[in-house]
Amino acid sequence: MFSVAFLKELTLLVVEDSINDREIMCSFLRKMFKEVYEASDGEEALELYNTHASKIDIIISDINMPVMDGIEFLKRLRQINPLLPFVFMTAKTESEHIIEAINQNANYYILKPINTKLLLEKLLSICEHKYYEIRLKQKQEEVQKYLDAVDNVAIIYKMYANGNITYMNKSMLDIIKCTPEEAETLNFNDIIHPNIPQKYIDETWEKLIAGETWKGNTKFVDKNKVIFYLNSTIFKIQESAKEDEYISISFLTTQENIKNRDFKKKVIQNIQDFNKKEYEYKTHIEKLEKLLTEAQQFTASYPQKFETEKRRALEKDRQLHHYEQQMQNFVEKYENLLKQKQEEIQKHIVFRHEQTKKMDKLYYEKETLKKEKQVLKQEILKLENISKQRELKIKDLKEVLQLEEDYKNLKK
Repeated sequence: MFSVAFLKELTLLVVEDSINDREIMCSFLRKMFKEVYEASDGEEALELYNTHASKIDIIISDINMPVMDGIEFLKRLRQINPLLPFVFMTAKTESEHIIEAINQNANYYILKPINTKLLLEKLLSICEHKYYEIRLKQKQEEVQKYLDAVDNVAIIYKMYANGNITYMNKSMLDIIKCTPEEAETLNFNDIIHPNIPQKYIDETWEKLIAGETWKGNTKFVDKNKVIFYLNSTIFKIQESAKEDEYISISFLTTQENIKNRDFKKKVIQNIQDFNKKEYEYKTHIEKLEKLLTEAQQFTASYPQKFETEKRRALEKDRQLHHYEQQMQNFVEKYENLLKQKQEEIQKHIVFRHEQTKKMDKLYYEKETLKKEKQVLKQEILKLENISKQRELKIKDLKEVLQLEEDYKNLKK
């Protein structure tokens, strides 16, 4: 069953000319994948792939790069490996390259700035396909090992429904004393003992053609008509448009070979398990083919959708330009108004400063006048006292003069 842990078995190659973007992406991917190679352009990436081709499982590449761009890199890569999973990173201004990338069998493309969640979803989809490819190859190798093991200890031959022999393993050839070339000319009736009733043979074929498995002991003869007995299991292994094929896995019914029956049962069970797994894989492959068909249909309709989206993008760009122009006008108007207000405030500050200086001067003059007034008031009081004294003195003098005058008058 596919799981995220499988990512730790895979190696990526990231191709990006922006050092900052490449470092961020590689740092993110190294947390989930076994190894991540880095390249700054297509030429460097091609050299890396040629050096580590057996290790690299997926390539993620930018399109617009110096020296060698992503499209040219993909073209050269496809000459070496037509099926290696490839993901393009592209900006909106590079959309004209997308059709060419699809024609070069790119699996996905992702718009910049990169959405890491979307990137991970695309990689998981690719890795799931990769997982089943690897597991299917492992199962095929495992089954081949089982078949090789069976071939070493069992007696195996294949035939068509008409009895014509299509294959005999070495053990069967040794028993019937034939070469592989001679075996290809034989029919089942040439090796079955002539005393076996035809009715018995016909019933066996009916079961086999119906898809049933036949088991039993049967008497055979070799090239020299020497009799031998086989404990056989026969079943259908292939259905094709040409002709069905049947396989017999047998053991000599000697004391030594009877001991190997348990092994034979295990081998047959393994083959049946393999057939079951093969059916599951075929089902999964059919699903993948359906997804591929849907993807191809999407690809076919993509140019029209792309043109529609392109027109929408241009319209959005025009609207954005209009809004940006309005914003620029507003900013300029605001900056002018702000500048005007700042000048007014500066003038007001200067005016206030001058007024403050005047007020300080007036206050100082007021305090000075107040002090002078106080001094004058004291002087006035002094003068008033002097004046009163003088008035008293004058009054006294007047009285003296009056007395003198009165005295003079009296003398007269």
